[in-house]
Amino acid sequence: MKGYVRVLAIGLLLPFMVLGCATAKGAGEPELAQWNGTYNSLASYLDEPSFAGIFADKDAAKADLGEYLATDFASMKIEGDTLTLYTERDAKGAAATIHYTFKRIIEPGRGVWYAFESDRSDHYRCLIATVPGQDDPGGALHFHFRYGARDFDALATAAKLPTAVQADTPDDNVQESLEEFFDRFASLQRWEGTYNSLASYLDEPSFAGIFAGKDEAKANLAEYLVTDFTSMKIEGDTLILYTERDAKGAATAIDYRLTRIIEPGRGIWYAFESDRSDHYRCLIATVPGQDDPGGALHFHFRYGARDFDALATAANLPTAVQADTPDDNVQEILEEFFDRFASE
Repeated sequence: MKGYVRVLAIGLLLPFMVLGCATAKGAGEPELAQWNGTYNSLASYLDEPSFAGIFADKDAAKADLGEYLATDFASMKIEGDTLTLYTERDAKGAAATIHYTFKRIIEPGRGVWYAFESDRSDHYRCLIATVPGQDDPGGALHFHFRYGARDFDALATAAKLPTAVQADTPDDNVQESLEEFFDRFASLQRWEGTYNSLASYLDEPSFAGIFAGKDEAKANLAEYLVTDFTSMKIEGDTLILYTERDAKGAATAIDYRLTRIIEPGRGIWYAFESDRSDHYRCLIATVPGQDDPGGALHFHFRYGARDFDALATAANLPTAVQADTPDDNVQEILEEFFDRFASE
């Protein structure tokens, strides 16, 4: 591919609650006191018997979720500029007290983080957090945070998302939060539907005007979007690939299981693995969405026999659009991709 090594991140979407509650409170320099209260780590609820039904027969996905939410404490209390960490929920057990000072605001392109620093030299030196909020009225009051000895910008693009929920949150609300996280770890079913490969539209006569006089750029775009199938249907954990658009033609069915979430710094990929040993073994995908209201419902994906991290930083970006997408919407997304190639 001639010079088109960068990734065109159209529509790389966020998971359901990532930074969704990050709205600044009030004016002036933030203080840790804005987070005052007692909170439990959401990870501390994963092994509660009352929530066992959420994870039934899905041990691997539960383990991945545990790693994604992991903290080395069970609860915290914030009072003024002091954060106290506890080994048990509800601010009980052995405690460690740390004083934090606000340093700056970080906006990595997917929300707002508030960065605080202590005078410690260990993994509690740096802390970043979103502002407490609710995803829905009556939902669990919570915030997301990360901590470590490394720099703030590295934390802002890290692959984990520890989450704190208000300590007196009812079990029903905790369960909703866990279920919402876990649904995205446990199954391919969020992608259910029939989709066409965007590459399959490149030679349609009705779209020829987009590429007029720009054959080389069109060829580069084709390489960027290329797939070895024309459409797909996703049903539960099964991905069925077809040789013709709209789920027609010869078919190949593959069962995938979610293994992890990857955040390479420019969006979030969900990683799935099959039992195959060929180039369909690994699959990564963004969540289906629209770039604009009324736009084409689509998602980006990559597949191969190589490891997930290599796929997440690959130079191509196959894209699937909902099979019943009107031609006008398909043209819009083709033009949006192509504008970036034709201008080079």
